[in-house]
Amino acid sequence: MRTLRDRLAAALVEQFQSGSSAQRVASARRLLNLSLEALRAPAEYADLSSHAWYYHQTPYQPDDLPYLQTMLEDWANAYAIPGQQDLYQRFLVAFAARFPQDIRVLRNDQGKPAAASFFTLVHQQSADLLVRYFPDEIRECLTSEELGRTPDQSSTYYAILVCVDRRDPSISVSELTGILIRGGLSLLGSGTRVTLVATNPQLMQLLRTLGFAIKPTKTHACDVQGLPAHVCTLDLTGGRFPLWIRYLIKKTDFPDLPTEAFVPLHLPHQEIQAETVRRALALIRTPHLFHQNDLVFKLPLAPEELRLVLLRALTGRDPSLLRFVSNDLLTVLQATFLALDPSVTQVAAGLNLSRASYYRRLRSGLEGLAHWLSTLSEAADPPQTSS
Repeated sequence: MRTLRDRLAAALVEQFQSGSSAQRVASARRLLNLSLEALRAPAEYADLSSHAWYYHQTPYQPDDLPYLQTMLEDWANAYAIPGQQDLYQRFLVAFAARFPQDIRVLRNDQGKPAAASFFTLVHQQSADLLVRYFPDEIRECLTSEELGRTPDQSSTYYAILVCVDRRDPSISVSELTGILIRGGLSLLGSGTRVTLVATNPQLMQLLRTLGFAIKPTKTHACDVQGLPAHVCTLDLTGGRFPLWIRYLIKKTDFPDLPTEAFVPLHLPHQEIQAETVRRALALIRTPHLFHQNDLVFKLPLAPEELRLVLLRALTGRDPSLLRFVSNDLLTVLQATFLALDPSVTQVAAGLNLSRASYYRRLRSGLEGLAHWLSTLSEAADPPQTSS
């Protein structure tokens, strides 16, 4: 069974890396299901192995608001800081009006909402709402740079909450919570990260099992009823999603190993030189030669995986790169390495740059790309035991 699972995972990873956008989304969901079904994860807060086929997920509709208000009232009474119940109700109304696409609703066979998740990309528009209603949490989780990004530059999800109809005794809260959490995790296949503030010990135990990096908050402003708050983050930017799937599968095969974060909070610096990156990019359009470059020995990716990660970044499909390389510098890299054998004179003229300015910008772009790649160099795997 393990061999069959590994073959299926390899096929799905190949489809994930080379398929269309729709194929990548479908492959990410299937990879996640494959890796979570056998994972020995605590199920008290959320059962990630549940499918509950009799529920179906659909977009939010305005008629759902009264049901969500009731669910959120019960959630706030159980988990929110005392006195914040009204705040969450105001947030729900505002969020549903501005970002209905970020509310995912599970419905029963009669179409009635049974659970909902609030899971949003962080950018200038959503940041305005998040900071207004959750200033303490946002200060702990997000930087001003992340809050100021445009939507197409965003690479971070903020997980706000999951609420379930607790008044219906036929509903399994942990099952529906697990389905919605699994749906949120599948969105990370686009090369993003997710962060949240958590106080519930059962939730944090589950997140540790999934490889989240967890650290105490800097202040006690987010503590709830004596429970200390923690910032929980899973960073799958830079093409890490397949590596994370392998991490989960390895945890299934070695369930008694100590729990370690997928990406440590403090990564050892991996020195990657700009010239090494330049030589690798010079071969990016020749797959049969790309494996010969030195960069493949500095990163935990197979040569073709690395080539696809670089292609996604250069073509603007991995917003996490924009933390290290500006749009102007990315344009220089694209003109240099993606065009058909251009000369320096042609590239510089096409960019309205002198040769000297072109070389300076190319160097800056390569240095930024090298810095970005260094953040991928230490994706942690659970240690293996000798047999």
